[in-house]
Amino acid sequence: MNWDQIVQRHYPNAVTCTQVAEENLNYIEQELGGDRRTTLLASSRCADDLVATNQTLNQEFDGPFHLGGLAGFPFTGKTGMTAYANHIHEGGTAFILYGPHIGIAADGRMGKMLRPGQSRCTSTCGALVGAVTQIESGRAPASSYDDFQQPQIIKMLSPYQGRIFSASSPIQEATLICYELIHEQVNQILDATINEFSCKRIVLVGGILINTDVGAEDYMTVENSEYIDL
Repeated sequence: MNWDQIVQRHYPNAVTCTQVAEENLNYIEQELGGDRRTTLLASSRCADDLVATNQTLNQEFDGPFHLGGLAGFPFTGKTGMTAYANHIHEGGTAFILYGPHIGIAADGRMGKMLRPGQSRCTSTCGALVGAVTQIESGRAPASSYDDFQQPQIIKMLSPYQGRIFSASSPIQEATLICYELIHEQVNQILDATINEFSCKRIVLVGGILINTDVGAEDYMTVENSEYIDL
């Protein structure tokens, strides 16, 4: 099975997570003069267990410090970013990785994948698939202390329902919108807390993580990569 062909049918610019990890590690150490041992990874990615794999830089740097919640939105806000800023090695590197994720099954279905230990495909990202379903049905749950994040996701995506449901793949379009919102929010929070950082540099990489079936490598599209010299 050629996963390159399956993934790149939907995301032509996607590369393996191993390649993304190697390229960013080389960039930080060889071009910026940083050191993996003094780099603290922050993740504004989904809480899904599939996101924290050994392909997504977790094994290369300290961390991750979790900035994200369901669907990858930076729900820890300015408080979380401030805490992260104060945990980084002196003179080290802040590496912020952000964005949503989506599954692709072996038959090419979007928003589905075969998880470890299961015999049938399930939704990925489950929170985002659920939000799209709830928006379409018009039955959005009320926000409460014991279920705060999902209603917030629905609230943020609702203004884009025309764009979502006119797309050939509503879940793929919703994932792209989710990325755009996360990108904007991460940068707004970073701008508001930039004075809290005492490290030497900040590297931001944003994109869409693409989960494949169990046993296959995951992929990522890199939508944004930037460097801030402090």
